Amino acid sequence: MVDQPASIGALPVAVARACGHQVAYLPGLVMRRLADLHPGTAKTDARDAYVIADAARTLPHTLRRVDTGEDALAELEVLVGYDDDLAGEVTRIWPPCGYAADASSMD
Repeated sequence: MVDQPASIGALPVAVARACGHQVAYLPGLVMRRLADLHPGTAKTDARDAYVIADAARTLPHTLRRVDTGEDALAELEVLVGYDDDLAGEVTRIWPPCGYAADASSMD
C-alpha cells in the first residue's frame, strides 16, 4: 500500500513489484474523507499511515490496484499532480502568517 505511487512512492512500488507483491493505492479524496472520521486534525505521516492501514483492514473496496501498465501509472501521475496543485493553491491563497502580518500593519 502506498500513499503517492507516482512520486516518492515510486521506489517502494518498484521493489514490491520486483518481489511479486500486489500494490494498492488509496485515492486522495477517499483518504481525506476517511481522515475526517478519525480523531485529530494534524496532517502527519503517522496519521496518514494509520488512516491508510485502517482503510486497508476495514474497507478494502476503497483501495485501487496499481496496475503494472504504463497507462495506469500515467493516470496516477496526473491525479497526484492535480492533488499537489490543489494543495499548493490553498497554501498560496490562504497563508495564515501573511494574513496576520497584514492585519497588524493596518493599525
